[in-house]
Parts: sequence; structure tokens; C-alpha cells
Amino acid sequence: MKIPLYGGYYSEFEEVATALHREQMNHMPHIPSPDRAPVRFSFNDNVDRVNKTIMNDLCVVFSPALARLLGFRPATRYCLSLVE
Repeated sequence: MKIPLYGGYYSEFEEVATALHREQMNHMPHIPSPDRAPVRFSFNDNVDRVNKTIMNDLCVVFSPALARLLGFRPATRYCLSLVE
């Protein structure tokens, strides 16, 4: 399943995370709230990078553009409950 991040102006990371969480909810109606999204994103100010938490035995592959934006490797499968 592809979860899109629509083009637009995102002034801070929280807007990107909110959009990604919302799109997961739109594509998976059984998700009750954004904090229960199978792939959650947050920003760690201490190390200045994006963290992801993958739940429910899923794997995620980011598009090259989104991987670049979030600071992850393109064409890499991220699986299970990894926090990076």
C-alpha cells in the first residue's frame, strides 16, 4: 500500500508528521487515532533528525524524495519496531 505525502508547503516537521499520520488513517480506517498509526514519526531536537517507529510487523520503503526529506536511505526496507 502506498501512503502519499501530497506536495505543498510544510513550514515545520510537525506538519509533515501530521500529514503522514493523517494519510495512514485515511488509507487504513481501522486506525482510531494518529498516535496509533502503524508508522509514527517524530523529530529529535537533540540530534536534529527524524525518528520513526514501525509497529504491527510492517515494513516501510520510502520514495527517494521522501527518504531524502526525512533523512532515511532510499530503496531500503525498514521493518518491525525499529527506532532510528
